[in-house]
Amino acid sequence: VTFATKSTILSEFSFNHILTGTSIDDIEILPEEERGSTNMGDAILDAVKISERDTQEREGIEKVMILLTDGIANEPTDPGGEVYAEIQIEKAKQEGYTVYTIGLGKLVNAEFLLKLASMPKGRDEQYFYKAGTSEDLGGIYEQISEAICERGPAIIDIIPRIPDAILK
Repeated sequence: VTFATKSTILSEFSFNHILTGTSIDDIEILPEEERGSTNMGDAILDAVKISERDTQEREGIEKVMILLTDGIANEPTDPGGEVYAEIQIEKAKQEGYTVYTIGLGKLVNAEFLLKLASMPKGRDEQYFYKAGTSEDLGGIYEQISEAICERGPAIIDIIPRIPDAILK
């Protein structure tokens, strides 16, 4: 799921790694989206929709959501971007999702993303990560992968699609 002013489901879950890679490669940040809004609530809602379709047939699947954003939740205006995102994240947590949040760059509301992140049992810190640049994402995703994958860490390639000018 990608999101800016609106959320878009790019692909359902798949074991077809070529299809998944193609979906990721096709992500574009349009110039109008660079100056648009950030609708985290709809992205959370869409992520739960596709996950629920996939996990209904399987028992015992751990539900994990990773929310990566370089913006501030400011869409929709009613009830407000942050309020709407909080409503959707609470619904996801009630459905059993563990939520990791990652703030990328300088324009994120880290305090808000910390509030959205799950608090793991037996730990005193939430699943929130701050990435100053896209180069920091590889290490963060590796940590998350090690925490959630029973068979060991996955191999993760980060291919940033954000112009460096946005991160400065």
